[in-house]
Amino acid sequence: MNWPREYRLSALTVILTSYSLRPRKLDITKAQDLWRMINSAPGKVDALVETPCCGFSLEEFVTASSRKILLRTSDGRIRGSNPWNLSNGEDS
Repeated sequence: MNWPREYRLSALTVILTSYSLRPRKLDITKAQDLWRMINSAPGKVDALVETPCCGFSLEEFVTASSRKILLRTSDGRIRGSNPWNLSNGEDS
């Protein structure tokens, strides 16, 4: 995406929410496409994704070499691989 010269961002935080009766998991391909679009902004953009369980950085989700990322929960921060289901045994 080409941004007009008039737009100069110093910093921006975008929060994406995934709240519904049946929240859908953001698959990695769609997350990568979204990150490429956001990352083309002329300034730094922090994109945070919120699920019913926790919040996490979109950038870390798509660029982490291991699938474990920092998850921000109501009980504190943990490392995990499934931000949509913290009780499935994958996130110990």
